[in-house]
Amino acid sequence: MVVLAFVVLAPFVAVNVAASAAPSSQVGRRSTTTRPKRTTTTKPPRTTTTTTTTTTTTNLNPSTYKVPAGIAGDCSTDVTPALLAWIASVPDNSVLQFGTNACYEIENVLLIIGRHRLTFFGNGATFMAKTDGTGQPRPTGVTDTNWPRRRAHWWIKESTDIMLSSMTIVGANPYTSLVDAQYNPNYEVQSGVVVNGSTGVMIVDSTISKVWGDFVTVENDSSNVTIRNNRMTTTGRQGIAITKASHVLIDGNTMDDVRWGMFDIEPNSASGVVDDVRIVNNVSGNARWIWLASWGPSTLVSNIVAEHNTVTGRSLTLVYVNNTTPAAGLRGPISIAYNDFKLTPGWLAAFELVGAKQISIHDNIVRPVPTTTMTMVHASHSDQLRVHHNDFTGAAKILDQGDTPTWCEADNLPAALSQNKPC
Repeated sequence: MVVLAFVVLAPFVAVNVAASAAPSSQVGRRSTTTRPKRTTTTKPPRTTTTTTTTTTTTNLNPSTYKVPAGIAGDCSTDVTPALLAWIASVPDNSVLQFGTNACYEIENVLLIIGRHRLTFFGNGATFMAKTDGTGQPRPTGVTDTNWPRRRAHWWIKESTDIMLSSMTIVGANPYTSLVDAQYNPNYEVQSGVVVNGSTGVMIVDSTISKVWGDFVTVENDSSNVTIRNNRMTTTGRQGIAITKASHVLIDGNTMDDVRWGMFDIEPNSASGVVDDVRIVNNVSGNARWIWLASWGPSTLVSNIVAEHNTVTGRSLTLVYVNNTTPAAGLRGPISIAYNDFKLTPGWLAAFELVGAKQISIHDNIVRPVPTTTMTMVHASHSDQLRVHHNDFTGAAKILDQGDTPTWCEADNLPAALSQNKPC
């Protein structure tokens, strides 16, 4: 068995995208339905994730430390303190290897603070919470006094070059299928992984399920975060939530049974910055609210790209940008392209845009169910909107541009609904 250590970091580059063009059983499958072929555009290769500029190389030969045999690996007792003590004893620039297919009961937080160049190789192990954490003490480093609201399972704080791989994280949320009880405000940040104020974090090839919070929460000026090739099902809040971060890549994951929004880009304050987020090559099922949401007062949300994703399940709407302070500035650029969406009868337009700029919606397929009679794109307090070469067959209306001063809409299906204002 080869253990991969996290030894090279490649920062992303923010790109201006304005000028560029009950759980579902279908999660993990690409749609095979055929729609009319395009004759005016050529679909580019699938999005790759190798755009880099500089690299930072660390020691190419990190030492590997195996979990002590005395730490129970059968989920028979809480081993949070024992694992934390072992992790603290391992130096930076190391690989920490867990027992093959072991099961570790985690009732508190695996809190990694101020660490550097560590790979946590799960080796197929499960990290399971059996309780909501109410009986546990609040760890030093967790400032939220509403314990156990932020009893996350893994928490990476103020650290650099950290990788979590090949592990299963199981929370204590017993509810599924988007029911009301699946969300509980007392536990709403009991996420599978929290990335807080950290740089160069990778969460890869893992499984996250039954969490009260989000699958992954990215916050507090984190940067260069990669979430790739994970299988995630059942949250009490968002799928992946980003509140303050830059250079975030969400690539090749399968996700389902999300109580709120599948992807949530929502700064918690007017000064919160979210920049350069790429949501690519994911397959997602059901979300009770929205597939991609970006709400709140901050105008500092920019360079958001959602490309080559497939949505097989339900949501109230697909994309909802709701900038609550458009007079202070607009969010963008935002690009939504080359996606295959399923659209069920829902809320507002399929793409609802309030206070956004430099929005490009192109080369998507939206598949409304037969009873859906929705407008595809509705904009207000927005500017520089481009809608072209989408297949909206079955829609009631393609575009309601509202008060948008600069816009174009052309080469969309159904052709009879197009306003034919060239882009």
